Amino acid sequence: MSEPLTNSDRIEAVEAGKENAPLVSAVIRERLRAGHDTQLRVQGKSMQPYLVAGQSVLVQPCSAALLRPGDLVAFEQSNQVILHRVLAVDAGSNQVVEKGDNVRYATTIEADRVLGRAVAVFGTQLTDLKSFRHSTPARLISWLGRAQHRAAVKMRSWPLLAWPLFAFITVLLRTVAFLARPSQ
Repeated sequence: MSEPLTNSDRIEAVEAGKENAPLVSAVIRERLRAGHDTQLRVQGKSMQPYLVAGQSVLVQPCSAALLRPGDLVAFEQSNQVILHRVLAVDAGSNQVVEKGDNVRYATTIEADRVLGRAVAVFGTQLTDLKSFRHSTPARLISWLGRAQHRAAVKMRSWPLLAWPLFAFITVLLRTVAFLARPSQ
């Protein structure tokens, strides 16, 4: 019989391989739902340039009510654990608007799918995401993400008018995210 997981256990989906990714995601979900801080590795490009594949992130369990715009939220979607930026929290409808920094459109998730929020990034040095140095640019990135989403929606109806605005906001968002990124 194996010993139960402890708070110091590291869950790294990259090393587990793609065939074990659903199992790793299930373990991460259960650890966060049980109230344990969990370290995971970033995969994919949705949060570039702020986070890149291979970086380790510490996620603490929290409810949707504790999230603020700019926080990095971990949530479940299609049996995966996704880490994106919070754009808005609607307490009335119990929903969270989220978007990856490198994704064009925002999506809305139900509060019960929220698993936690990222509080630290491990790189050449530990980066505390709750510090003023990182929370202030995160709020700006969140605001730019909302503006980018609105411009992308407008491009459907008025492509010639909205495209320059969308392009400008995208360049600005990626520049701020690049400058504010944690150490790698």
